[in-house]
Order: sequence, then structure tokens, then C-alpha cells
Amino acid sequence: SAFYQQIPDDKLPGAWLERAAMAWKHYREEPFVNNIINLWRVFAIGDEIQIISDDKAVQSEASDFADKMKLNKLVKDMILLLLVKGECAAVKLRDRESGALEKIVCVNPNSVEVKYEGGKLVEMKQYPDRSGSEPITFAPDQMFHLRRNVSRDDDRGDSMVVAAFKSVELMKDLRKAERAAAKRLASPMRFIKVGGQFGNKVI
Repeated sequence: SAFYQQIPDDKLPGAWLERAAMAWKHYREEPFVNNIINLWRVFAIGDEIQIISDDKAVQSEASDFADKMKLNKLVKDMILLLLVKGECAAVKLRDRESGALEKIVCVNPNSVEVKYEGGKLVEMKQYPDRSGSEPITFAPDQMFHLRRNVSRDDDRGDSMVVAAFKSVELMKDLRKAERAAAKRLASPMRFIKVGGQFGNKVI
């Protein structure tokens, strides 16, 4: 029909990368999406991660390690990406000389390409700027990748926001219609309030 472009389903991207980008946009711009995601994240991990042990020395050592690795922020960022974009990724970086773990970095899942075989992650490459530069390939012991709401055979996860895409698009159309109606009513209402000429009549 002449109105086929207004059907929300036509605005939903099929490719995972486009869906993830659209989900992030909705998360940043739509308050109800943002609120739901943040509520789920707080429900999942609370305000912060607590490390508890009967052995006080172990607890202290673990807490120091968590602070050094900034695990609290890492886990929050990972869960946020998992819910919004459908997956999260992280890499472990080690000191070249000693081999000691230096830090764990949360990676934007949009920038990585993954390969699974039999449900097991076997390859992960990162394209930091998507401008044709050489990808960074990570060793198996460096990689960490989680997918949400996905079948075993699929390499990419599905965002929690995907279910809201249709409603968000309808809301956007509704807001446009409301703004148009408000503009049509604004001028005559202002004239009625303060007086003036409206069309060929003086109010």
C-alpha cells in the first residue's frame, strides 16, 4: 500500500550489527527502555559486587584483586551490553615479561567478530574502527564472550530491547502526530488568549 513505510516491522533491521546499534540508540534515547534495562541490571547484580570468605586473608586478597581489575565496573558494563546489545565480550591482557594478569577489558561487541564450533568459542577478532584496518586476533585464553537468548547454533545474541522495537517505533510515530497537532492548536490558542488577527478575523 501507499503507507507500507509506516509499518514498524519494515524498520526492524535483519543484520545483528544493525539490530545492536538500533538497540543501543533506543537505550540512550527512550526513557522507558533505559529504565527497564537499568532495573534488570540492578536486579541481576545489585549496587555492587560483594566478596565474602570465612578466611579474612583470602577475602582481603580477593578484594584487592577485584579493585585492581576494576571488576565491579567490568561486570556492570558487561551485563549492560548483554541486555542491550544481546552479547558482551572481554579480553584478558597480560604483562609481556612476567605473564601476570594486568587488566580485563570490556570490549564493544559491535567491534568483534566471533566464530563458534559446536557451541564453543574458537575465534574472536576485534575491528577497533571498522575502517579497513587489520583486526586484532585474541588467543583462546584471552577471550570471553557471552550471548543472551540465543540458540546453540547461532554465533550472535539477541538484545532484550528487540522486543520493544515495534512499540518504540509506534511511540515515535505517535509523538510526531502529537507534535503536529500541538503546532496546529498553538497559534489559535495564543490568539484567543492575547488577541490579534487570525486569518481575516480580529479576535
